[in-house]
Amino acid sequence: REEFDARQRSRYREPPAAGQPPLALDNPTFDWVAKNNDVVDTVGAGIDVVLIPKKLDGRLAWNFSTASGKLRAFNPVAPSGGTAAQNTSARTFDFPEIKDRLHQLEASLKYHVTPASFIRFRYIFEKFDITDFRTDDIQPFMGTVDTATGTSIFLGAQVRDYTAHILALTVGYRF
Repeated sequence: REEFDARQRSRYREPPAAGQPPLALDNPTFDWVAKNNDVVDTVGAGIDVVLIPKKLDGRLAWNFSTASGKLRAFNPVAPSGGTAAQNTSARTFDFPEIKDRLHQLEASLKYHVTPASFIRFRYIFEKFDITDFRTDDIQPFMGTVDTATGTSIFLGAQVRDYTAHILALTVGYRF
């Protein structure tokens, strides 16, 4: 298990409303604290077998990894002293949990042509699933989803779920 914890402290600010002095929103009740917790669990198992001594080896391996990221936020004191809209905007909320899972299964055969050379055939199956509120709805053109992004193009902005079948042939020589 890998675990990462972080804490962030800051203050909500926005441009002052008409008629407010510039420092009116430097308000200590607009402080917020966020606690981030990321956890990754990985498990794997594999077996290597000699099928024909000095000629053919086999391998079967499985790995599974799951990760979650949580961001919990709070205001040390309730926001006050601004307009109703500013006080509401300064209130914190927890972000949805981000989760991903990766399954990997590998099978391979290694044929020893000579004591120093081999040919290996590998098959790998991968399945990856992710739930991430930050990128789930991103499209290359967001103008129909969010008009504020109408002049932007988002390319490669997210990692998507996938299933992959990988075949590999390796020719090796050991010096």
